[in-house]
Amino acid sequence: LGQSLFKEYGNVFTRTAFVSDRKKDRSLMLKMLSLIHSNPDLRSLGVWYDEFLTPTEVFTKEIKESIANSSFVLMLITPNTLEKGNYIITDEYPQAGEHHKQIIGILSNTSEADARQYFPDINIFLELDDSDLPLKLQNAMGIEPVNSTDHTIYYRLGLCYLSGINV
Repeated sequence: LGQSLFKEYGNVFTRTAFVSDRKKDRSLMLKMLSLIHSNPDLRSLGVWYDEFLTPTEVFTKEIKESIANSSFVLMLITPNTLEKGNYIITDEYPQAGEHHKQIIGILSNTSEADARQYFPDINIFLELDDSDLPLKLQNAMGIEPVNSTDHTIYYRLGLCYLSGINV
């Protein structure tokens, strides 16, 4: 798709989430995204994560802009996330706070008490292995179901999924 269609079709997403995760936990993050998109009502949630940054892009600048432009931050919190001095603790979490973003902590193999030591401003914690995770995320983000009578939305969502725009 050309740049103008990329932007136009990307506007079909009613909310966007910046996904914060450690590369060490990429398989868990992909599991989380799969669960999110398994809920038809969350298909209008655009997601951004750093997998597709090109070598010519400035990593830190892209991260900052993506956090600033997101509706929410979904932070996958694992024992790896709680390692001192990592980029999530030093940069992503403070930037989300600076931009007053709601952060939803998704816990995997760690406790809420441990996560709160590093991320005291997170108000919502959910468990990655909770079978109701997609519904709980939908409620936490206030996402309404896609209008099922507007076939143009489904067409554009389909093109976004096909082209990898915000999914």
